[in-house]
Amino acid sequence: MGTYTVVTFSPVQEFIEKSRKLRDLYGSSFIVSYLAYFLAQAAEARQIEVISPGLLNVARGTPNYIIFEGDFPEQEAYEAFYEAWGRIVTICRKWLEEKFPERKYSWKRHWSNWKNHAWEFFWGQSCISISEAQQDLQDRKYQRAWIGINWEGDSSTLSGADAIAFPEMQQSNPKISNYQSLKGKIKQYYQDLSSRISEAIIDPSEFLSIPELVKRLITLNEIANRIDSNQELETKSLAGYIRSALENTSIDKLSGFKEINRFETQQWSGWFLGDGDRMGGYLKDKSQELSETEEKEWRNSFSTALMSWGENTFRPAIESNQEEASIGRLVYAGGDDFMGVFVPQCSSQPLTGARCWKWWRDFNEDIWKQHGYGNDVTVSVGFVWANHAVPQREILQHCNEAERTAKNSGRNRLAIRILFNSGNYLEWSCPWWFLSRMDISKENWVKMYGDIAHLEARHAFSDENTTVAKGIFQVYFNTDALDFRDDLWNEGLKAGILGERSNYLDKISGLLDRLKVNRALNDWVINLAKVGFHLFHHE
Repeated sequence: MGTYTVVTFSPVQEFIEKSRKLRDLYGSSFIVSYLAYFLAQAAEARQIEVISPGLLNVARGTPNYIIFEGDFPEQEAYEAFYEAWGRIVTICRKWLEEKFPERKYSWKRHWSNWKNHAWEFFWGQSCISISEAQQDLQDRKYQRAWIGINWEGDSSTLSGADAIAFPEMQQSNPKISNYQSLKGKIKQYYQDLSSRISEAIIDPSEFLSIPELVKRLITLNEIANRIDSNQELETKSLAGYIRSALENTSIDKLSGFKEINRFETQQWSGWFLGDGDRMGGYLKDKSQELSETEEKEWRNSFSTALMSWGENTFRPAIESNQEEASIGRLVYAGGDDFMGVFVPQCSSQPLTGARCWKWWRDFNEDIWKQHGYGNDVTVSVGFVWANHAVPQREILQHCNEAERTAKNSGRNRLAIRILFNSGNYLEWSCPWWFLSRMDISKENWVKMYGDIAHLEARHAFSDENTTVAKGIFQVYFNTDALDFRDDLWNEGLKAGILGERSNYLDKISGLLDRLKVNRALNDWVINLAKVGFHLFHHE
């Protein structure tokens, strides 16, 4: 039997998850991928093999969950991790100080706090199996040994998760400081920072915390060069990691990334967030079926297939070299976990809701299943078709909510959310297998929408039955496209229209609640008409 070590890490203040701008998400992805890559390289320098992830050169999406074959002591892993993170933080701070040498700095203690207490680091080990090592890590997670960071003064305008970073922040005591004078200094600093770096990276109206600054600064080539030139690990493969990631990232092509020019073009854009379904359960089941040697080999092959899919299949499908085929940008793809955006500037063809619909209609069969495990692993995606006037931070929030809708509706499906500038939205979810069968013209979407509106005004839909909804559906779609009796519920890996049957059982009798089922099915047809109309209407 061998020794297996499992390591994972997550931010204490959720400063990664609370990213509210697209450039923040790029920066977050770089940071997490770099830290995971550094850990893996530190292990390999000690002759410890990395089992998963199978590919480590993916700078936008390397998972923060690493499995090693060998004894990687907890203290050594911890020190390697914080060496990498500390390097990023220190270089960002020194770079800022060099940019503004005329200022007096008293913020080093705050930077040190974030350098030392930004992350939770978890470690597990077993001499029995990978699964036992994972369980050991899970047990240790319950200990939650971390330190929170307190602050004084105003909070960041982005997430509110920490104090606003500015050179004199350590001297700012709200009890004795002149608030207006302090506010003026902060405003002036961010105006100077924005003009010195680029308004596309830091808007002068944004007042950021230290970790938020780090997420922005790491997307600068100058910062990447410093990080790469300051390596202490003797490994060639680590050098140039962030720099090569920036070179392969098309963020500068999006008009400086300043809100992706959605306001100037007044065009709609599409944003998506996807995640594999019940991946933990699938991996656990496979580990019980395989021997120790077989499990190690299988995990490496599985991880390699998913990571390779993200880089070699999914990314080219979005960021095609042929301008007419390109539709957007992939922010990150960590195997089954991915996020991206469809924007008008990325293609010579117009970006329309109809084009997005057709892209997702073919996604499951033509793209997702190409990694080779599509018959065993399904995926849920939340897609937001957003008005140009909706701020990015709100769109990203709606992306998360749409993905949760896809999960909660039964998994193995797409949830589409139409987001208007008022903040109101329409939403509809559909299993992949059925989405691929839906193909009607824009004119019919308009007619169906009009019929639904007319029937709703007459209160024609009732929880007592689904006759009207079924009738409308059969008028506009092939009568064989959907069986309203056999296609409602999840069965194995096949997703049903309404998802899990257990969600529609009466809590007292345990019998199927017909009123609840009818209401859900009526709503599904009504929302289909509304979402379809607005997707095809905004051309």
